[in-house]
Amino acid sequence: MNTDSRAMPFHTGHLLGKASWLETRQAIFLLVLASMLYQMGMCFINTVAFSVNTALVGLVELMIYLGCIFYLRHAIPRYMGAFLLLTAVNLLLLTLIRGYLDPKPFRDILIVVLFFWLGMTYGSVRLVDRLVAVSLCIAIALGAFEWLAIDSYVKLFHTFSYFQNQSGIGVSGGAIFEGQALTINGFRPEGIGRTILPWVFGSHRISSIFLEPISLGNFATLVLAWSLVHYTRGGPRRYLWFMLGAATLIAYADSRFGLVISLLLLAIRFMTPRQLYSLAALAPWLMATGLVIYASVFFDGNYSDSFAGRLMQSGLALGKLDFAGLLGGQSPLRNYGDMGYAYVVTRFGLIYLLLAWLIFWRVPMPSLASRRFRVMTCLYMTMILSISGTSLFALKSAGLLWFMLGTAAVSREDAGHAIAEETVDGA
Repeated sequence: MNTDSRAMPFHTGHLLGKASWLETRQAIFLLVLASMLYQMGMCFINTVAFSVNTALVGLVELMIYLGCIFYLRHAIPRYMGAFLLLTAVNLLLLTLIRGYLDPKPFRDILIVVLFFWLGMTYGSVRLVDRLVAVSLCIAIALGAFEWLAIDSYVKLFHTFSYFQNQSGIGVSGGAIFEGQALTINGFRPEGIGRTILPWVFGSHRISSIFLEPISLGNFATLVLAWSLVHYTRGGPRRYLWFMLGAATLIAYADSRFGLVISLLLLAIRFMTPRQLYSLAALAPWLMATGLVIYASVFFDGNYSDSFAGRLMQSGLALGKLDFAGLLGGQSPLRNYGDMGYAYVVTRFGLIYLLLAWLIFWRVPMPSLASRRFRVMTCLYMTMILSISGTSLFALKSAGLLWFMLGTAAVSREDAGHAIAEETVDGA
């Protein structure tokens, strides 16, 4: 069966002719690709044409969201409407309790809903493969350009000034050195140094199409997860290239997160028995509890920008939340920076997060590959919230993540041999 004909769970295909359906698939491809590349385009305009402010970037994001809504208008499942109603009521209630409107949580959950829904409606393994292949090629090529010809690169993508215009970062002496043209985390400071291939890249952390090395590492992790669950489909060659590309990007970005989680993803792919799928559903809650215990026992008053230091800070922030903070009623809302668990709890409230996570795990996954991918992305979300504040909701990687998950929810790619593999996994 053609994989492109399988993922029409809401029967949008009967509303369109065959030619129109294929044209729509092309439009969806470009829409998701745009969600990954729009920041790069804005940075290019900021560097060579005119200053790009936050409002203009927000307008471009809004156009992407409206594009999603346009293609989803024919397929509105009732349970999606119920989830949207629950979310809207929760966020509006929290707004009333706080006494002011914070638009960021509305935008964060919009990305989750729209791209998951888009994947369920139009996604297919073949379409995601195309997205991964094209974006990988662009990322590797632009990353090589940034590495080998940085003086020419910054004449086209002056990321430091771009982010200054967005948020004022670096205006008050935040640069590591005078004349810095790359974003602040584009270099490892002295005393920390690179972890991956320092003799090749020096202190430079390559950002490529995502403008920040953190996002490049996140993207590489998603590519690796997708490749690991599909590498047996139609021969391993394509997915081995995907894995090699992901490893290259992790090295480019000096992503300590990517390095650590890659080993965990490999373990899940080859070693996880069936019983651990249920354990994965508890992973964020176990991690949050572990972080609080870790911070309360081992914190000695000193902070560091190491991986362990990030975990420590995340646990400390979460442990200091009062009852109002846990329920999402903190006012004013604090900026939790790299402390993701404190960020999501204070923005959405613990009760809503429990319900939303339960709904996520109740979404049927029709194949073994789909169930494995959900476990891997669960691990990704669990870990990234431990060391980063809002990067889980950055459109340039979050759009692809939720489109992949939506596609996984309708993909029956390995249905023919899933039972046999699952028997082996559960042994």
